[in-house]
Amino acid sequence: MIGVGDPLPGVVYPSAEALAHYIKVGALTEETLVGAMMDTFAARRERLAIVSATSSCTYGELDAQSDKLAAGLLDLGLKPLDRALFQIDNCIEFIVAFTACLKAGIIPVATISAHREAEIKAIGRHVEARCHFVQGDHRHDLPTFAGKMRDEIPSMEHIVVCRGESRPGTESMENLIASQDLTEARLKIEAILRDPYQVAVFQLSGGSTGIPKVIPRFQNEYLYNFRAFAERLDYQPSDCLFTAAPLMHNAGVVVVLGPALVVGCRIAVTHQTDAESLATVLRECKPTWFPMRGPLMQRLHGVRRSLGDSSHIKGVVSTNAARASEELFNASGVQYFGMTEGLIMISSTQASADTRHKTVGTPISPWDEVRLLKPGTEEDVRAGEIGELAVRGPYTIRGYYNSPERDRAVFTSDGFYRSEDLLSAHETDIGTCYRFEGRIKDVVDRAGEKFSCQEVEDALRSSAAVADVAVVPIPDPIYGERACAIVIVQESHGPVDLAYLAGHLDKIGLAKFKWPERLDIVEEFPLTAAGKIDKEAIKLLLRSSSGELRAENGSSASQKQMTMEN
Repeated sequence: MIGVGDPLPGVVYPSAEALAHYIKVGALTEETLVGAMMDTFAARRERLAIVSATSSCTYGELDAQSDKLAAGLLDLGLKPLDRALFQIDNCIEFIVAFTACLKAGIIPVATISAHREAEIKAIGRHVEARCHFVQGDHRHDLPTFAGKMRDEIPSMEHIVVCRGESRPGTESMENLIASQDLTEARLKIEAILRDPYQVAVFQLSGGSTGIPKVIPRFQNEYLYNFRAFAERLDYQPSDCLFTAAPLMHNAGVVVVLGPALVVGCRIAVTHQTDAESLATVLRECKPTWFPMRGPLMQRLHGVRRSLGDSSHIKGVVSTNAARASEELFNASGVQYFGMTEGLIMISSTQASADTRHKTVGTPISPWDEVRLLKPGTEEDVRAGEIGELAVRGPYTIRGYYNSPERDRAVFTSDGFYRSEDLLSAHETDIGTCYRFEGRIKDVVDRAGEKFSCQEVEDALRSSAAVADVAVVPIPDPIYGERACAIVIVQESHGPVDLAYLAGHLDKIGLAKFKWPERLDIVEEFPLTAAGKIDKEAIKLLLRSSSGELRAENGSSASQKQMTMEN
């Protein structure tokens, strides 16, 4: 029978008709994600699975450790379809715990170590989590924090601590593994019914405001997502994949963790994102493919010489920094667009530099259906115009977990998911590619004239003076909002002020009302836990009583100009 056997309340499953279609065309199969991973583990038992600057783990060791932990979790009383929160940074223990949950049928929930009371309490209650994995040696006292959260989440029963000593009322991940006989553990795992149509992971939406929505990702569709991405970039078992962003995030799972565990690549890990730690991993582990956001690339400029030989790098994946990655690593830069709800687009190393630098390529699946709509309507825009991305496909959600009101707002009448992302389509040397134009809500509303912050950022990045930039709206008593540009200046460039930027924008022909009217120069941006520029933090700091933006290192930004009349 096509379709889930034991539906989880609150989950919107794809219809039997849709599943039958994607099975017929060959996108989805009757395989489970965890089954495919276990096949890889068995086939590559002696090969390295996880590497860091100081330790490593083979696929055989990962298989055995996760088998034992899965059995230990079941012995605690946890059962398939129970939900587990995760607050562990990128490390071997995280991958063992994540894999163990999949083997036990427990659903990992993509919380991260940076989440605090508001997020953990709300998400834990929403998904009715029964288990909370935390990192014992984190700079924050996560075991104590988890104990407090257990009192706030009625369903919570178990706290599992890795990389540190357990506390009263918690379980040691190391002890759970040590308590199990491997042969018996595998018998317990083999007894678990595996359903290819069932939820594998609960991911979280990437919204900038409010508590994230919960996104169910299913066994066979997530497996297809990983395989399609790996095929697009031609991942091979000889490759080493690395990300400095949380592996638990959908981007980390889809670009690195999932494809690696299905293909059999090595995964390089570090939980530190300072320049020296990143340089050490790049130099010692020699990743061949890795996603790297612009702000993190900027940190590496100061240690460029210590990165060593880069001839092994096949490509660097970014959202908008292909040109910068090519300059830094002397390797092909490819840009991608991805949503936790499903659709992934990515360009190709075989595309022209213009296509790689200016577009996010094409969808990874031939069965991804893409429409660009006039915001607020179901009317398609004309060719070349900017529109809101709406998508339907084999790995795109049909609904958020237990959120019917949100579902009514984000799906079209014929089932396309409305993303609130603005894109435009362009003919290139590799066919129709898409350009990311910003978010509907990432806009400045200046006296009724609304424009995308992304558009202005892209225009400013084309200046030789600008290493990276974030544009945010700031309140104005006359115009409502004005644009503020937060800029990191290229090291080799002289002073930059608003007049200089205005001259550049004038030269490239950007409408004058879009020009920034305030400029702050910083050495680095405040970042989210995922390594993205934290625009909400920037807005908060700009609106503080001092009026000064403070960089992440605590130094005051140089406030070059407050306003410039357009």
